[in-house]
Amino acid sequence: DESHEMQGKISGVVNSVARALQELKAMAEVEQSGKREVMKRRIKALCDEHEFISHGLDKYITGVHKRKIASRQRQQLMAGYEEEDHTSTTLLNDEADSLGKTKKNITNIMSEGTAVLNALRSQTSQIESMSSRMGSYLASMNLSGSIITTITRTERT
Repeated sequence: DESHEMQGKISGVVNSVARALQELKAMAEVEQSGKREVMKRRIKALCDEHEFISHGLDKYITGVHKRKIASRQRQQLMAGYEEEDHTSTTLLNDEADSLGKTKKNITNIMSEGTAVLNALRSQTSQIESMSSRMGSYLASMNLSGSIITTITRTERT
């Protein structure tokens, strides 16, 4: 259940980053032609990084799901083995070793998930910084208040 909550939170962050990137793309279209290309390249780089992280996260979640299914199957097998004779003890020991390895793998996967979250946080920070700079640029160019209001709303989300 905790992993589902964590996955939900991560998915929410990924979705909010995607929305922020879309807003940045729209704002880049309003920029002057010289700045527009620079902004588009920067936003493209952020989009590429976001896609890479999202893809990695999807792989991670799929792997966790597969491991949970395998773990349940092992537990079911172990329950059946407990009813068998002495030979099942050896099989149980093997399964216990396998579960220990699985636990170690899950710990590694959680570490990778933490790294993904840290990367998302860093990306969000970069997006917020870029949004703030864009707001400053727009204000210094005396662009309309509606554009500045849009940037301000984006910074709040």
